[in-house]
Amino acid sequence: MYRKQTEDGIPYYDLAPNQDRRLLLIGDHAYHYATNSLGIRGPEIATTGEDQFRILVLGDSQTFGIGADQDNTFSAQLELFLHQKNYRKTRVFNGGVPGYGTFDALWRLKKLVKEVKPHVVLAVVYVDNALVPTGGCDLWDNYVRLLDLQRKDSTASEPGSGGPEQVEEPVARAKSAKISFLAHHSHLYGLLSKAKNSLFQKSYSDQVRQYRLENSRSEQLRMIWEKTRSLLTDMKTVAHDACGAKLVIMHLPGMASLEMDDRSALEELEKTGLPIVSLFEALQKERQNDTMRLRFKYDSHYNERAHELIAQQLAEYFIARDLAGPKG
Repeated sequence: MYRKQTEDGIPYYDLAPNQDRRLLLIGDHAYHYATNSLGIRGPEIATTGEDQFRILVLGDSQTFGIGADQDNTFSAQLELFLHQKNYRKTRVFNGGVPGYGTFDALWRLKKLVKEVKPHVVLAVVYVDNALVPTGGCDLWDNYVRLLDLQRKDSTASEPGSGGPEQVEEPVARAKSAKISFLAHHSHLYGLLSKAKNSLFQKSYSDQVRQYRLENSRSEQLRMIWEKTRSLLTDMKTVAHDACGAKLVIMHLPGMASLEMDDRSALEELEKTGLPIVSLFEALQKERQNDTMRLRFKYDSHYNERAHELIAQQLAEYFIARDLAGPKG
């Protein structure tokens, strides 16, 4: 499913191209996905038809749509809804990759932007405002990436030159990176981890709640938010400089945030000064105090009901702000 690439000593995992597979979401159902020659989940990008209006969506497994069939991801349904509104020249490309944070999204944007030539880039930030390792939160993924970079810089520094301050011991950092990769890329690992947590540990939501009570003003959290906002600003620059594309941030709240009715992550994203479409209110209303309405029974990813709602909200946002392309 993945191919590993290394740049400047840092590993990145991209979707392998030209796949057509069915994957089993254990305990729920099998779902179909296919990638094109660029490793994007969807059909090939036409080399003709320059009048197309293109939206490139970047994010993690929630954007990729684990558990959702090919045509039921919010990217695919967004295109369908726009076509129904007579924006028939608009194409939406699902560039989501399981396990991605904002570091990875920026790296993938640099790879894809000149191939896709988007008019709009939608940067999906799936986030709870906490540094907890097991929930797929972009902040944790960015934290692990930052540790990788600090370790690389520290290794490159000559003895006595005063490399960057260590955030964790090297062994602990390596362990965190491995756990993060397995948690995002191995469904079996995720199931075993959830079973262990249910027996011996607090749930992810409980861990987030405890973190918010005890560490909401921690220096680490502040540092990661600053880096995340910087990366999003870099994405805006890359998109604009490559093809004049506009960047929009999509705030996709983690389910722990919905359960806590916590909008603090959105407040942090708003500090970027970039356009933001938040799904918090729509998802919270649809949840009706029951998170299982929005997720798969045995998996914590948003289900197809949630994907449809997200697509509807995005279509309204793009149309209202003249970001949906030309009609006809």
